[in-house]
Amino acid sequence: MTIVSYPVKEAAKLAANAYDMHRNATLRGMIVDECPIPGAEATLLNNGFLIIPGTNSLLDHIQFNFRPFRIGQTQYALDNTKTTKGFSGTLWHQGFLAHAKAIYDWMGDRRPTVIIGHSLGAAATQILSKSWKRTGIGFAAPRPRKARGTLVDDAHCLSICRKDDPVTALVGSFHHMGRAPYLVHKRPRFGLNHNMDAYMDALDNNIGTAPVPVKWPPTS
Repeated sequence: MTIVSYPVKEAAKLAANAYDMHRNATLRGMIVDECPIPGAEATLLNNGFLIIPGTNSLLDHIQFNFRPFRIGQTQYALDNTKTTKGFSGTLWHQGFLAHAKAIYDWMGDRRPTVIIGHSLGAAATQILSKSWKRTGIGFAAPRPRKARGTLVDDAHCLSICRKDDPVTALVGSFHHMGRAPYLVHKRPRFGLNHNMDAYMDALDNNIGTAPVPVKWPPTS
C-alpha cells in the first residue's frame, strides 16, 4: 500500500466542489459511483479519490449530528458525548462513526487512494483514514474521537481548522485525529467562517503559527 501525497489547496478545491460534483464538467466525467444513503453523501472518482461533503452551517451541524437520527435500524441519542467503540477499539462519537460506517459499508471491497472531506465529511475522513490506512485531508472538522494522544495510523490524516470556526471545537471533550493545524486569517471577519470559501481564503491569508503543509503527507 502506497500512501499518496496531495496538495492541500487542490484538496480544498475538491472539498468545495463536493456539494455539486455534477456542476463541474471535469469532475462530472470522473465520477465512478455516488453513495445513495441519505445523510451519508460521498463521491468516488476514477482516480480513487473519495470526496465527502458535510454541513455548511452550525445550525445544520447541530440538527444533523447532535439530535436523534436513524441510520439503518439504529436510533442515535441526543447526547452529543455518546461514544461507540470502533473495530480498532477506539471510542468514537457515535454519530460521526455511524456516518463513516455507512460510507465504509457502501464502498465494500473498494479502497480509496485519498479521502477528502468538509465538516461532517471531515469527521468521517478522520475515521476512514485510520480504517483504510489512507491519506485523509479534512476541512472544518469537528472532533470525532474520545481519547487524547496518538493512535495507530492516525498520522495519515490532516484536519485543517480555522481558529474562528466554532465547529472545529466540537465536541468539546473530544479530539481530532492526526495533525490539526489552526488557520488564523490576517484580516479577521465576522461570521461562522465554516464554509469552504472561508477555508480557501484563510489558506491564502494565514498568519497562524501552526505549520500547514503544502502537500499531505509532506514529501521529503
